[in-house]
Amino acid sequence: MNYLIEQLCQKINKSTLLTNPWPHIRIPNFLPLPLYEEMLEQHNSVNWSRLWEIESSWGTIRHDGPCDPENWDTFNALASKPFYNAICSKFNISNIEFETVQRFKLDDETNSLQVPHRDMSISMMTLQIFLQPESYVDGGTVLMSSETDEAEELALQPNFCNIFLNTEDSWHTVNQRGYVRKSMVQRWTKV
Repeated sequence: MNYLIEQLCQKINKSTLLTNPWPHIRIPNFLPLPLYEEMLEQHNSVNWSRLWEIESSWGTIRHDGPCDPENWDTFNALASKPFYNAICSKFNISNIEFETVQRFKLDDETNSLQVPHRDMSISMMTLQIFLQPESYVDGGTVLMSSETDEAEELALQPNFCNIFLNTEDSWHTVNQRGYVRKSMVQRWTKV
């Protein structure tokens, strides 16, 4: 197995499965620093003015851009079967055939951000790595115990990874706080 895949799987295995208000994993310092910086550099190279949308701006991750080819190992490791298996094992769910979609995301003070929603109609699991230049005690994903009740607002920190199991109960949103929120989002969908 590739060393990076092994490292990421170990981080999943050592993580704590949180269940309140629904199953999720939080991992600080997720990527090795040089790979994190390379991913942030690629995010910063996106022409976001062409991609602006009212809720959030999304940019496709290109595997033919100017980034160091080693960074593609990072994206491939995140999309790998062993990494997926480690997450399924942590969530205690069955492995199925899957596809992954990886996209960069940008939210700033001009975006309205999301209304409370669930992602289960578009994916079975979602991973988000924050590519923040600064840390904040709030401004991350808001976990909700129902469509109207906020349970916890996560911190917004550089190189912090959240992985959510998308279920009937996994309501979440984002509160607009005027922060710039940069991230890489990966979704696993059933084939």
